Amino acid sequence: MILEIDAGNSRIKWRIVGENELHPDVVVAGNVLTAVTSTSGAGGLEQIILDLDRHIKNINRVKVSSVRGEQFQADLVAILNEKWQLQPEFAEVEKSCGGVTNSYINVSMMGIDRWLALLAAYKKTANACCVLDFGSAITFDSVDAEGIHQGGYIVPGFHLMQESLARKTPALNIALQDLVSLEPGQNTQEAISNGISTMVTGFAERCYKQFLEKNIKGISQQGMQGMQGIEAIGNIEGNAQQVDSNEVEVNCFLTGGDAMLASKNLAWPHRVEKDLVLEGLSIALP
Repeated sequence: MILEIDAGNSRIKWRIVGENELHPDVVVAGNVLTAVTSTSGAGGLEQIILDLDRHIKNINRVKVSSVRGEQFQADLVAILNEKWQLQPEFAEVEKSCGGVTNSYINVSMMGIDRWLALLAAYKKTANACCVLDFGSAITFDSVDAEGIHQGGYIVPGFHLMQESLARKTPALNIALQDLVSLEPGQNTQEAISNGISTMVTGFAERCYKQFLEKNIKGISQQGMQGMQGIEAIGNIEGNAQQVDSNEVEVNCFLTGGDAMLASKNLAWPHRVEKDLVLEGLSIALP
């Protein structure tokens, strides 16, 4: 069995999968909400270790994606080595992997989570595709039909924007809440929440439209429907086009903790893939 860990900024996800890399069966999975702080170190690992105690005897390999820095990695190595004599393998961003070529001059400056999600998306399509990751930060990355990375964007996430307003404007008395509506708010809280939703949706629309324009020769009819969906947006609410079936071709993938939330306001075909980063691990670390 293989233990896969995705240590993000706000949450640590893990799963145990079978060793068939082409069709890995997920045996058990879990996640722990644990924000990174300057002193967090191995924060969240204690709970994961408790969860894993029932399954670890069958594990012979550990793959890790981590954006939590060197201290977290050192703590994870120490815990796994001391408790179970396992040596984790940490995925790293490369110039080329899985048919994808990185556009960064210094590839080490790219977040491993962005890279792995892109590898997984390209494996699913073998064509031009893009990834919107709605986590602590919202990121967008795309590749063309040949797997050439076309660059990306990074902006604050839903809750990071709310928290920033709450810290800097205490008189507003902001209560953090889910962000769904794009309608103008009828009170200050709604104005903030709906305003952030509108900003994020507009950002996503611009990214996807730009992606389609760059890759118009390589995209399918399904992708063209996405362009028409953007052009025809009036009342976007209720027009969400999340595609659940793997039988239907899409070129836009959503991942991250707030992906389902963001999906409700997107008017073009897309698929929410909550484990895209974990799926990328089997490509980066075959």
